[in-house]
Amino acid sequence: MTGRVPWERYEGDDIEAVIAIMLLREIPHGQRIRPSKGDGGIDILVPHGDGSWEVYQVKGFTASLNASQKRQITKSWNRLLEFTSARNISLRAWHVVRPLDPTHPDRDWLAELTEGRNFPCDWIGLTAIDGLAAKYPEVVDYYLLGEKERVLEQVKTFLAAASFDQAIRSGSVSEPAQAIQGLIDLHNALNKTDPHYRYEIHVEQEPQDSKFHLPHDVPGLVFSTMLGRDGTVARIDVIARYNEATKDRPISVNVTLRPETEEQRAALKDFLEFGTSVDMIPAEMIERNLPGGFSSHQATTGSVSFLPTLDDLQTEQFDLVVMDNDGRELATTVMNMSSPTSGLNGSGAWSWEGKDVSGVLDFGIRHSPALGKVDFWTKCNDITGLKPSACLPALQVLSMMVAGVTIELRFKDGPPVLNVKDIPEGVTDTEAIRFRVRVCTDLAELQKHVSAIVRIPNASEVSVQSLREWADAADLLRDGVAWRTWNSLCGVTPTVQLELPARIRITKPLKVKLLGRQWELGLMDQEVIVGRYEVSSENGESGCFYPSEEKRLKISIPDDREDARQRANSGVVQTMPGVSSFLEAETIRD
Repeated sequence: MTGRVPWERYEGDDIEAVIAIMLLREIPHGQRIRPSKGDGGIDILVPHGDGSWEVYQVKGFTASLNASQKRQITKSWNRLLEFTSARNISLRAWHVVRPLDPTHPDRDWLAELTEGRNFPCDWIGLTAIDGLAAKYPEVVDYYLLGEKERVLEQVKTFLAAASFDQAIRSGSVSEPAQAIQGLIDLHNALNKTDPHYRYEIHVEQEPQDSKFHLPHDVPGLVFSTMLGRDGTVARIDVIARYNEATKDRPISVNVTLRPETEEQRAALKDFLEFGTSVDMIPAEMIERNLPGGFSSHQATTGSVSFLPTLDDLQTEQFDLVVMDNDGRELATTVMNMSSPTSGLNGSGAWSWEGKDVSGVLDFGIRHSPALGKVDFWTKCNDITGLKPSACLPALQVLSMMVAGVTIELRFKDGPPVLNVKDIPEGVTDTEAIRFRVRVCTDLAELQKHVSAIVRIPNASEVSVQSLREWADAADLLRDGVAWRTWNSLCGVTPTVQLELPARIRITKPLKVKLLGRQWELGLMDQEVIVGRYEVSSENGESGCFYPSEEKRLKISIPDDREDARQRANSGVVQTMPGVSSFLEAETIRD
């Protein structure tokens, strides 16, 4: 597209369609409402997180506002107020959109029509629309100018990319840096003309299993294809530019599914009954209508995955709560629940799935009217690399899912929508989950005293000794005192003649190894009852303390940090009164 769009040359319906798509490109999560008797006078609806709506009323008016057009706008306004009032929906803003800037009388008229409302009501005119047209020229080219200009530009760009390919074959590209511009040209060529979808190119080493792995972390992904050659694979992901793209440019593939394993057959059965996702089912391609020229791809066999629709990916937050038999809450985490899905077989069964805000816990519900019951499932994902405190709510919920408890899924800070009483055994691997809870609890405590971000390490890279060290330090920091057993304390020098048995105190730094380095978390006092002392150095200046029958070691955080620092720096072994009181002290932990 070159120059400004002559909007006045086009039909009103065409203008409204183009403006609507440009608005959706600008606001990808917006929704276009199909005209109907109950559309509420809404063309474009933008829902916000607080439940309020922002509404765009699109008109193809290219001439000065007349009485008929005012009646149309007024009718849309009144229907909107009636629709939202009946449903107790709060409006955040209302915009009347047309390819003509408003006059002062236009502004006055709209202000009078919407007088008394506590949200903005305004015009979006030619200046703003021309700005969108300049930002999204492919929309105008595709819908108003036909394909000629679009295709010519595409050919030019691909010719430039082809010259890059020739340079590679000729050997003139000898360094990786020289390839960058050609790759950029190719990427831009793919993404310049399609108003509905964008294309991402990935080139990497072929997977060890030589299988195509569908990417699950690409928002808006609708189609993905891969070509492998000489140990290298190139994957192109086709991604919807806005949520309504698949409605404006539908994608259809006619396939015959050929599941090969019991697992694939079970997944396909769940898809047909509940509408759940299916990953990589072998299939024969019969007919397809795909964007980007992929319909002409010669492959007749492949694998098919069925993912949630873009609408299903919109999530709402709920509280997942575990309660005991008396109704006391044991643990709670916040879940992002997608829209429920239903199957294709007409049984009325449905599935509802979600993930907690940390990404640790997957939770799903399935209801089959034929069986008359609701089942649920859970999955604990890998926590490596996450912050310990962020993982704890989900892990604590999983650790409490033992036989007999009640599970509730509630609106965020609201009433329950699901209640499952007396859950059975084996819902989670309780022992493994509680181990993760302990590790995360310890690391979360250490994070309070470490001036670097602590993340959960790979379990295979952590020794049992490290886990014990973290646990001991965290217990001490959390409780202020801990009890252990001891066998000897060597390298010490008594400052006075000890009358044994004696109670002594040694102050040392509290250190822990974390994130590949040693951290000092403060100071600790160690107190023991010494049974005997033996010189271990040739000059007789140092030796070892040994216990008698009393082998308990008391470790505590000093109340007076300054005094404790002086003791630690001096290395003095202090004698303490109260041998009997130490012997009578209750052991907190052995």
